[in-house]
Amino acid sequence: MQLSGDALGIALRHTHDVVGDVPIVVSESGIATVDDGWRIAYTSAAPAALYDAVRSGVDVRGGSGRSPWRTPAEPRRVLVPMSGRAGG
Repeated sequence: MQLSGDALGIALRHTHDVVGDVPIVVSESGIATVDDGWRIAYTSAAPAALYDAVRSGVDVRGGSGRSPWRTPAEPRRVLVPMSGRAGG
């Protein structure tokens, strides 16, 4: 299986194509796996995919995701505030 951090960007661009120019908030972004290597790789690549989607015109206002550094008993969330426009 090949891991792609662009899944978030693909989902954001597809949503924009379907619903048009409306603000988007990412309510969850992560990868369901027990493999910490995959989790860290995805979580490291996803922000670049998100910013690429914003630069292409998708109005992303913010979001949250699961931290790659967590214990099963204590999942951590990461909040990402954004202006919604490239350079903003």
